Amino acid sequence: MIILNNRFNLVKEENSTFFFKLVDEEVYIYVFVLEENIMRILIQEKELNIKNTWWIAPGMNDIPLSGRNKFDLSPFSLPKYNWKIEEEEFLVYTSRLMLKVNLNGFYCKWFIKKDNKWCLVASDRKTQNYNFLESLGEGLYHYLEIIGNESYYGLGEKSGEIDRKGKRFRMLNIDALGYDAEKTDPLYKHIPFYITRNHDYGISFGIFYDVMSASVFDFGLERDGYHGCQYRYFAAESGDLDYYFIAGPSIQEVVTSFTWLTGKPLFPPKWSIGYSGSSMSYTESQDAESKLLEFIDKCKKK
Repeated sequence: MIILNNRFNLVKEENSTFFFKLVDEEVYIYVFVLEENIMRILIQEKELNIKNTWWIAPGMNDIPLSGRNKFDLSPFSLPKYNWKIEEEEFLVYTSRLMLKVNLNGFYCKWFIKKDNKWCLVASDRKTQNYNFLESLGEGLYHYLEIIGNESYYGLGEKSGEIDRKGKRFRMLNIDALGYDAEKTDPLYKHIPFYITRNHDYGISFGIFYDVMSASVFDFGLERDGYHGCQYRYFAAESGDLDYYFIAGPSIQEVVTSFTWLTGKPLFPPKWSIGYSGSSMSYTESQDAESKLLEFIDKCKKK
């Protein structure tokens, strides 16, 4: 499907949020300015598929079982920012992070300030960056160009080399018993977050996708002559495309901001640690039932 008129117009700006709409279609894009080094983009077609988040808990110890409303910005500092629109370009920036958007297609370019200079570190692919109105088929897509000399780190528990460049990974929780530490994929954990290191500028940034469905990260393995460039992409089966851009410039700063964004880990109770350390021994033991009952008695005494 080819979208002939994919111009987005700004509807309103309110509470550090810019609200855009695709001309003649029910496609909406929100741009949130959350911190000096964090911005967020949320794409909505008609209604949101998932209205709450269970990932984002800025500086919090816990969130309700029902999740947090995706439009609750109260935990963020919502810093001062500057913005303008000139013809087809929307521009917004803080002291550390700048976003430029070509409104004819909503193609994003991201800049990070280093040594008082704005450095281009990320750019949406100029042909089909997002899956508006299922123009790319079913599911969610986000395509980015590969800019210069880049390395990619993250995705949680994954096999292979630390630098993910030139590889493709599937995000899906499975019990990967007896896996190959070099080649097996997917593994146990679903963490749709990775860090890009631009070696030309010495700048790092992170992208976190608030998406819980099975997904794929491709770091330049795919080639397509139509698009005329090297690119990487994120694809997911369902949900809403909702991602956070976290500026460094150092890897340490990205990790610190990401850890704060997703909340503080709770210290588990003592009994849960004991069970975690011995659960497999119960199932594999010939007298599993008696050992399990013994474990229950010990828990009751404590």
